[in-house]
Parts: sequence; structure tokens; C-alpha cells
Amino acid sequence: MPSGFLEPGETPPVSAARELHEETGGSVDPKSLTLFLIGSLPEMNQIYLVYRGSLADCSIKPTEEASEVALLSYDEVDFGNYAYPDVVEGIHLFYRDHELGNYGVYMGEFESGRHTLRRITADSI
Repeated sequence: MPSGFLEPGETPPVSAARELHEETGGSVDPKSLTLFLIGSLPEMNQIYLVYRGSLADCSIKPTEEASEVALLSYDEVDFGNYAYPDVVEGIHLFYRDHELGNYGVYMGEFESGRHTLRRITADSI
């Protein structure tokens, strides 16, 4: 799953599109991205934003930043083999929402191996 940090002057969607391209060779229009998850990692002093969107160019390939790149169905994902296991629960949510065709926006906190994810609703804002 592509990830990275904002460059000076970038908006989060522009950064997400850039990281996707740098790590997979794929491309997406930053304006087409939709927020999927806001996560807090207090132990790392980080907040991360996860976006979803459709690839404009599906010709993904390994790059200098990623030696393996693939588009996987839920059954093909090796959930036990993530460098950052904190992301696994969010990935499960994405595949579930994708199967239902009804995407939510989630807020999560990942601290000391404990994950708290909840769907954001108009009442919770």
C-alpha cells in the first residue's frame, strides 16, 4: 500500500497521487480521490490520511521504491505479512465497503497494539 509524507506545498490528495506513482507507476487524478480513513499513531507522532480512487492508468510495475507491485482480490491478500500491521484493519474495512458498494469514512487510533476504528457520521462530527 503506497504511503509517504507531504512535500512542501502539496495538498494531501496531491501527495497521495504522487506517492502512488512513485511506488507503483500507476496514476490517479488527485481531484478524484475521496477520503477513506483518518488515523492517529500517537506512538509515532503521526496522523495519516487514506484515500480511495480509481486508477487512471493501470500499468503498475515495480519501481525503485517498491520491488513488488500487484492489484489483489481480498482472498489474495496476505494480511499477516504487512510491514505495518496497524493498517490491516483499515484494509479489511476497505474490502468490505468495496464489496457492499457503500464506502464510509473512518477515524482510527492505533496505540500499543490496540486499534479503535469507527465510521464517521454526521452525528459524530
